[in-house]
Amino acid sequence: MKGFFLVLLVGFVAAGSRKERSRTQRAAACAEDEFQCKNGECIQEEWTCDTENDCFDASDEAGCPSASRCTGAHQFRCTSGSDCIPVEYRCDGTIDCRDRSDEVGCSMFQCTGGEAKCDNGICVEQSQLCNGHNDCLDGWDENAANCPKPTSA
Repeated sequence: MKGFFLVLLVGFVAAGSRKERSRTQRAAACAEDEFQCKNGECIQEEWTCDTENDCFDASDEAGCPSASRCTGAHQFRCTSGSDCIPVEYRCDGTIDCRDRSDEVGCSMFQCTGGEAKCDNGICVEQSQLCNGHNDCLDGWDENAANCPKPTSA
């Protein structure tokens, strides 16, 4: 039983989101502008079918038609097609899409002193240059010409 509660707690912490969450657990029906999850919790109606699991049991995303997952001018579809984020998260300097496409082609970023700017506009930590992982998505960070030069003693 302890393990179940630990998994539930870890799942709640891992399910963090930028949304202000106002969840309520009720035995009765939810308010008119709320969605009742299968486990009885109530969430805001507009949080359903938005590709984020807002119900602990993920019932707010169950049965959503894939076409409705990313509709309207207020949504950005990640290149992978499986994720959809609010359009205001695009080019905000924080990677929200699993494929990082929300930060590709963004030219407005000023990288900090400890970062390098990829050709596609993404800022990556200097420590990510030439580490064998394509962090820029365009290969810029793995190009030998962009690798930090070793210092001589």
